[in-house]
Amino acid sequence: MKVSLFKHKPRRAGEKRKLPLTFTLAGKEGRPWRIALGAAAALLLIVIIAALSRVEPNALSSAEVRTVQDRGVLRVGVREDIPGMGFDQTGLEAELGDILAQRLLPDIPAGNSVKYVTVDSMTVGPKIAQGAIDVAIAMMPEGAQSKYLYSRPYYRDPCYFITANTTQRLVLQGVRAGCVQNTPSAALLQSYVDARPSANISIVKYASYPDMIEAVMENHVEVAVMTELYIQKYQSETAVNPDTLVPYMPYIFRASTVSPGEVKYCIVCASDTPAIITVADLVLSELQESGRLNDMYTKYGLVQNYAHEEEGTDSR
Repeated sequence: MKVSLFKHKPRRAGEKRKLPLTFTLAGKEGRPWRIALGAAAALLLIVIIAALSRVEPNALSSAEVRTVQDRGVLRVGVREDIPGMGFDQTGLEAELGDILAQRLLPDIPAGNSVKYVTVDSMTVGPKIAQGAIDVAIAMMPEGAQSKYLYSRPYYRDPCYFITANTTQRLVLQGVRAGCVQNTPSAALLQSYVDARPSANISIVKYASYPDMIEAVMENHVEVAVMTELYIQKYQSETAVNPDTLVPYMPYIFRASTVSPGEVKYCIVCASDTPAIITVADLVLSELQESGRLNDMYTKYGLVQNYAHEEEGTDSR
């Protein structure tokens, strides 16, 4: 295809005809253009690489990183209640904290450069604000609060509707849907309901996951929402009958394949420590590109087990 770059004008008497300048990438005529565009793309790539190569050295020489280096340890807030993510200072989030600490403190032996601080969804925010931790790698959802800085997501946790232990097909019409208040899954449920006003879904909020699951089991609500990590946590929990001393599973429910969305978890730090989050983002980028992050998912049993489907499918 040829594109004329000038409009045709009538020639005056005695004026020599000028050939219009054309642009094409095809054939011999397009070869100079292809060479020029290729050179421009290569130059742009060099500029980008050069800029990125300066990002980490600049970040590592920042005041907030020097504070960590002077202390000799990176304080990382991690969860201790979600198997695979954080449990007994092992899991995906704990390992990410160790990798980040090694990057910030390369002269300190691995394992000695990180201090884990146990947090949960209620305490992580105050510990960041008080300066008790340098970063939080603790299932904090992307962009939840503007007062923090966020890395790119390191894990995507799909959310699903759960039902009582039944084989009935899931139909989300005129039902009561439970959620745990002030959780990411509650926000996803609200968005799902708002987008489907004709479905006539009413939302019932609970203070905890056990309360919500018991409401599902006792049919106080027909469905509820949980992310996959919480589904796995409660479906695998066991308790012991105090009378018979026989172990049993206290939470019996089924996870459907119907999803109102997903939660993206990010490394988070205070807004006055941008250099730390810059390094964290670079570390995550490298782990993703190398495939090591996927290997870590497998290592900690974080393979996603449910496919996203539409309502009307069977529960599992």
